[in-house]
Amino acid sequence: MSYDQLYDYMITKEDNECDMFEDSKYVPVYQLCERIFEFGKYCEFHSFLNGVPFFKNKDTQKYYNSDHEIMIIEKDFVKNVIEHYTNKVKNYYKELLKDIDIKNKDTFTQDNFYKLWEHINSFNSEWNYLIPYDLEKGDEVTKSWKFEYEIFELVRIYKHFNYKKNLLVYYGW
Repeated sequence: MSYDQLYDYMITKEDNECDMFEDSKYVPVYQLCERIFEFGKYCEFHSFLNGVPFFKNKDTQKYYNSDHEIMIIEKDFVKNVIEHYTNKVKNYYKELLKDIDIKNKDTFTQDNFYKLWEHINSFNSEWNYLIPYDLEKGDEVTKSWKFEYEIFELVRIYKHFNYKKNLLVYYGW
């Protein structure tokens, strides 16, 4: 199906939101999938991004992949993302503690202090202003974009997604 055919089909659907921009034909990705979980991060998975193209029409696939990637992925991709994020978190905490000797206060620099303050302040905002979960809507564990929390959301998807009955689609920036 060409992009124009896709657009023409989508505008006939009752719940369409395709005419978001008056000056162009645009079919948002969230109209193509039943459900979307947002990572909130740029794509950094090129080394293990091994999915199948979402569209069989090469021009339509190319249109969506001009700024992004959209493809059908398998369970191993989710596992790789979990491991990738886990390593990011581990390295981040190692970096925060680098060069700090708890037994020698002289090793605690202004830079160390600032990094720790920035980290604490970020989590303070998350918990006191944004609240990283919603007890009423959806079945997501978290709505936070912090790597630490997204790992748990990805574990939920990894464990509970029915890979035999559904397609898992990756759409990355």
